[in-house]
Amino acid sequence: MTSNDDRLGTLEFDLDPTTGYQQVVPGSVTYDVTVNGLTLETKKLDDACKDVAAATNDPGKDCSVDGSQYQVQFTVTPVPAPAAPLSGALNVGSPSYANPGTSQVFVGASTPLTLSTNSTSNVGFQYRFIPDFGPPPTFNLFVLPFPFHWEWTDFAIGPRQNVPLGAGFGSDGGYTIQYSAEASDCGAIFICGVTEPRHSSHVILDTTPPVIAISQPAALQYAHNGTITLSYNVSDGAGSGVASVAPKMDGSATLPDGHGLANGQTINLLTELSLGTHVFTVGAADHVGNAGSSTVTFSIIVTPSSIEGDVSQFLASGDIKNQGEAQSLLAKLDSAGNAYAAGDCQTARNVYNAFINEINAQSGNGINAAAAQIMIADAQYLMTHCPN
Repeated sequence: MTSNDDRLGTLEFDLDPTTGYQQVVPGSVTYDVTVNGLTLETKKLDDACKDVAAATNDPGKDCSVDGSQYQVQFTVTPVPAPAAPLSGALNVGSPSYANPGTSQVFVGASTPLTLSTNSTSNVGFQYRFIPDFGPPPTFNLFVLPFPFHWEWTDFAIGPRQNVPLGAGFGSDGGYTIQYSAEASDCGAIFICGVTEPRHSSHVILDTTPPVIAISQPAALQYAHNGTITLSYNVSDGAGSGVASVAPKMDGSATLPDGHGLANGQTINLLTELSLGTHVFTVGAADHVGNAGSSTVTFSIIVTPSSIEGDVSQFLASGDIKNQGEAQSLLAKLDSAGNAYAAGDCQTARNVYNAFINEINAQSGNGINAAAAQIMIADAQYLMTHCPN
């Protein structure tokens, strides 16, 4: 400044209260005259004008008016920046699954993801979801000439728990969730305060149910004297893994005789399933609750050949107690089968009816009662389904 009684606006200094200050008597302030770092003499600040006059060859300079030159030397101590608020770890809600073998964390579409902080400041959170092997997402929160890659939560004062993160997922797969607590001096969603260093946490989004393939039973007609071996496969691919498998036959988890429905289970259709339509369903769910099912509808029928197989099977199992009785029944079935094949349904029905009468006569004696009812039902099926 070149005027000794002017100033450029109002100057305000916040003084350190731990430092002692004293009044300076006018004319007592001194300054050092130095040349090449060597102090030659110490003069009063009032002599500065005279030194300037001498240096400028102006011995008549009036040092009592404007035009004097002087300096004030002081030290500025920077105020330490406020500490950034600190966030807690990412809280992954339910449903979620941590694979014990790989430590990968799987989440579903509805899994809540929340953050927390113990800071008493006005705190919010920056965050974003970055897909594996993909670029950061772009958000259009503001009209800016460059892409914006962050989202914000709201801001609030005081310790905060379970601050939810907004939807940031796309398709299934891995995501790195980056987040930072941010103190806001202006109370709005802008970068007004300090932000903590970025944190990262990785999760895998799984919204796809397990894939179920049923090989057997197939959607076919099976002869009643036959067998099927249950064959199905359940896979969750790159998902969280299969957590449960629930096969059912006609809505039941077991067959009428109590047998289960595990993959590879052999079912004797003659004794374990009745004639008609059956529905086999396999349901499955993964570790984050994605569930699906697959269904096959099949039917069990009787042919002239299959009912002869009934007699042979029950003889082998001891349900028909002697060979002579089995031979008598097989003779009737052979005769009825010939008539059936020739389209002579009336003759076929008459012979099948004689077959039924013989079984009724032996039921509970020479023939097991349950086996007798099965063979009677099969004969009645043929009588009903004869093509003519």
